[in-house]
Amino acid sequence: MRQSTSTEGSVRAMDGALGPIPAVCLHDHLDGALRPATIVELAREINHELPETDPVALGQWFEDSANSGSLERYLTTFEHTTAVMQTAEAWRAWPRSTCSTARPTA
Repeated sequence: MRQSTSTEGSVRAMDGALGPIPAVCLHDHLDGALRPATIVELAREINHELPETDPVALGQWFEDSANSGSLERYLTTFEHTTAVMQTAEAWRAWPRSTCSTARPTA
């Protein structure tokens, strides 16, 4: 087992394949860690209607909803993230999506 150290803490990878990643990634919530592009792709596969189909616009919609000050509006974001996470393929897409955008730390 290889151990990496970052400013966020220590991360261990069984085979070292991930390399050094911030320890904060260990506590990402599945639905909150999905990239907007992945959500768009998964929604298209299951014909789920999103508030935006452009990944950049969808990301802004999620950010605006989360920072709106309205619990009701914030909770609507979960309707979409949980809807697209209902298949085995979606569960495989999540780590690919997250790891593809993880930034190594020095």
